[in-house]
Amino acid sequence: MHLLTESYAITGAWVVNTYKSIQNFNLNEAVFDPYESVIISAKVSMLLSPMRKLGVVNATQFDIYRKMAGLKPRECIDVLKILEGLEAVSITWSESTLADVPLDTITVRRTDKVDILSVTGELFEKLNPSVQAKLTIHMLQETLKIPIPKDLLITLLIHKGYPEQLIKTTLKHMLVLNILSETKDTVQGHALVYNPNAFQANASDVFVTINDLNPTEKQEALDILEYVRSNPGTPLHGNFNQNTVRLLINCGLIDSSRIVTSRGKTKQDFVTAPYIWGALGANELSSDVLDDAKLFLNCLRFGQLFSQSNRGRINDPSVLINALLEKGTVGPATAIGEDYPMPLARGIVSVVESRLQPGRYFMELKKEDVVQTVYEVLDTKGVLPTPINDTEVATKLKQQGNFISSEQVRIASPLPAQLEQERDSLVFCLRTHRKGR
Repeated sequence: MHLLTESYAITGAWVVNTYKSIQNFNLNEAVFDPYESVIISAKVSMLLSPMRKLGVVNATQFDIYRKMAGLKPRECIDVLKILEGLEAVSITWSESTLADVPLDTITVRRTDKVDILSVTGELFEKLNPSVQAKLTIHMLQETLKIPIPKDLLITLLIHKGYPEQLIKTTLKHMLVLNILSETKDTVQGHALVYNPNAFQANASDVFVTINDLNPTEKQEALDILEYVRSNPGTPLHGNFNQNTVRLLINCGLIDSSRIVTSRGKTKQDFVTAPYIWGALGANELSSDVLDDAKLFLNCLRFGQLFSQSNRGRINDPSVLINALLEKGTVGPATAIGEDYPMPLARGIVSVVESRLQPGRYFMELKKEDVVQTVYEVLDTKGVLPTPINDTEVATKLKQQGNFISSEQVRIASPLPAQLEQERDSLVFCLRTHRKGR
């Protein structure tokens, strides 16, 4: 196969990046038809990622992960056969005619985080992607190193053999969907197109953004940045100027991720500084670990700040994570079985009910690299804040239900309440019973 980028892993990273920007839209709309290979490949990445450290997965568990990834049975069967050919998975097929996907067990064979992105890139190219799907990958790659005048980008892609009209149509889609960004100011009459993954938070942007504010706004922006640096993964105080907060989020100086309650009616944003994750050597080739780490950190903060003490409130997330890394398990507690559906769904941890104490659960480590990343952030980026004593907020945020990564916050469309509850019920089917404890 001909490589679109320098490696399948990079292609896979751009596939996942693109999907995250569009997944909250109705992907059955005709405008998304040319991007079918992107959508299916990214869904497969979302399927494999939580299973990569689980070993043998049975049919019931697989069906839950398939549904969580949004893969339909027919397309799932087709891609599983391709994945077998790539030696990415081992499958014991079933002869049952009743199952949506006729398999007994599946094991992910390529378990490293980069391996999953490589498989995603290989699958994308085996699905015979459309010209527009290929253009999406090329545009993201061409704009990664430096912003480029729009006309020059179009010319470069024409020289690669792509039709001019399809280039312009695809570029329009990417700008409208915020996959790429365009400067308002022009250089010699031409707007600059840039990749927001690379140009949200460099040093010059920090200086220009902060320096253009008036003295009061400048000090508040610095206070917000210092708070985020010292308190990774915590909600911002309500007394911070929201216009300044939005400015810092929009220019990439802080990341904002969101936990939505199970009923979908309330939400809580948690913030981190992007350089925190970059300092750990993370880049686009470990995006699944970054998203998992942000999700897990946010969920731990949720348990620390908003859970009730009689259900097993987390006093210090770093202590819990240290115990999880050293012992491989923590608990039992009621909150573990009820408040962490998304880390469970992502395969970061498993949740096991105690046989000796029904209704109380153990949390067992599955993705050590994700938990280790969160531990390093908490261990090196400042003291933990004093828990928030806000009974009104604590009452509203009774249970987590969804995680929206920083790439999706701007276009997030939460599920209706009934579907949120159905989704959580599905995830909790992954809980198992522990023998002898």
